[in-house]
Parts: sequence; structure tokens; C-alpha cells
Amino acid sequence: MADRLEIVRSGSKAAGEAAKRRPAVAILGFTDHKAQAPLGDPAWEVWGLNELYRYMPLDRFTRWFELHPRADFERPKEQGGDPDHITALRQFSIPVYMTEAHADIPASLALPKELIEARVSAYMTSTPAWMFGLALAEGFETIGLFGIDMAQDTEYAEQRPCMEYLCGIAHARGVQLVIPRQSDLLKAVAQYGYESQGSDLMLKFREREQWLRRAMADQEQRLANLEAEYKQKAGALTEQYQGLRTGFLSNIAQLKGALDNVVFFQRSWGVRPPSLPGVPVTPTAEQRAAQQGPRAPLALAPVPAAAAAEPAAGDGGKA
Repeated sequence: MADRLEIVRSGSKAAGEAAKRRPAVAILGFTDHKAQAPLGDPAWEVWGLNELYRYMPLDRFTRWFELHPRADFERPKEQGGDPDHITALRQFSIPVYMTEAHADIPASLALPKELIEARVSAYMTSTPAWMFGLALAEGFETIGLFGIDMAQDTEYAEQRPCMEYLCGIAHARGVQLVIPRQSDLLKAVAQYGYESQGSDLMLKFREREQWLRRAMADQEQRLANLEAEYKQKAGALTEQYQGLRTGFLSNIAQLKGALDNVVFFQRSWGVRPPSLPGVPVTPTAEQRAAQQGPRAPLALAPVPAAAAAEPAAGDGGKA
């Protein structure tokens, strides 16, 4: 950590000395387990990013990061801009790392990109990754990742591998990592090839996924039939059509939400079980029937107009 003062070139000697003394840094994101960060612990620096100051007290942080293009925020609000964010950054008294320094944001300084690339890696796919890289470049002994999940099926699907790659670099360098148990980082339901716990869970997920897909397809078909009937009898069916259509759309939305949830957990936590020669991964219908005994078929009852908005059967509530 000999050159920490050089890296924290905010113009505040006190801030630089504090950074030099602290052996640990907490990197915070937006998900709920950010609340587990050691705010107020004098041994920890606390780094924030983007608009997180709107949800947590700024005086608990020691550095800030905003690496998005400034022009994106300066657009009018009706065009998706956020000029208030730039106004807020102008008031910061802690270092604000950006892609370049801006004269009208006094605390801003350019992220030491070349230093991070030289000491860690050029493989960086997100702001938290650059933060992680800077912490490794500066030689922190402990790095905590709080409120950072990089969950699947979003833009973060492309960002999570980089964060886990950096976790590997940290581990190889003997850096202590602190990652909440609730985080999706470095998680799987089982070790591939050695543990079977994941196999039963994945079978359950797949079985429910198949049922949800069938149920959703049935609702979609019923909706298509209703649409066709409505076109033939539009005048007489107008009132009934609106009620039934609302019911089918509600059922489809709930099933789609539940399906997305199942697929999310499979991708975020799933380890597909290995196949053995001659042994199928997924039991056949006959095998399941022999294991579970007779089972009543799952089906959604027709939705009357008066109850069209009720949850779909088999879902157990709103998605």
C-alpha cells in the first residue's frame, strides 16, 4: 500500500492518510445485503457507486465511482437523463472516480485505468469490477463485496464472470474475501460430479418448469380460442370477453413470473447432474409414478368472469 497516497489524489491529505492506514475495503452495490457492510468500522474504507447515495448516508463512504458517460445524465429527464445526479456529484467532498476529471465536479479524478490494467487485468466489464481491480491494485488485505449479486437474465449476466475472475485473483494473492451468504457470487447447489444434492433440486425445478410451460401454453390457447370466438360474436360477447380475457392474461402473467423465477434459480444456482451410462438424468413418467404413487392431474379450472382476477391454480399466489 506504499503508493495509496498517489492513487487517492483528491487534494485532501487527510483522506489519503486515512486510505493508507486502512487494511480493508467494502465495495457496495444496490442489492439488499449491502446492509451487512461494516459502515463506521475504522478499519474499513467504504466505496460507493452511481446513485447509491440516494439510498444510504453519504457520510459513511470514503470514495465514490461514476464511470457512465456523463452525457447520459445530462439529457433531459423526459429522454431518460438524470441531471440531478451531476448536480449531486458537484457537492461531493470525497474522491469521485470518473473516466476523466471534470472541472465543475471538484472532487472528480480520472480512474487510474492503466495502473489497474498493469497490476491486475484489462478484463473489466462493470463499475464494481473496476472498483475491485483498484482495490487489488492498491494492495488491500481484505475486500468485501456487499450488495453485489450480478444475477442472471439481465445485463449483469455478462458482468458476473469478470467479478468471479477477480475473486480468483484475490484468492491467489492471499486477499481475504468477505461475501455475504445471500450473494449469488461464487455459488452453486453442488459440486459437479461429486455431490448429488443438486440433482434432486434440479429435477424438481425442471418438473415445475415443464408444468408451468404446459399451463401457460394452455392459457394461451384458451385466449386464442376466445379471441377467435369474440371476432365471430363481438356484439353479444363484449362484456363476457373482457372479463375472461382479463382472467386469462392474469393467469398467464402469474405463470410467466413463476416460470421466470424457476429459470433464474436454475441458471444462478444450478449444477446439472452428470449422466451415467444407461441411466437417464430425468426419470420417466413411469418411474415417477412408481416413486410417488397416484397423483391427481394438475389443471387450471375455467375462469368465470366474476373470478377472472383470482390467481391461477397450482401457483400458490402472485408471481
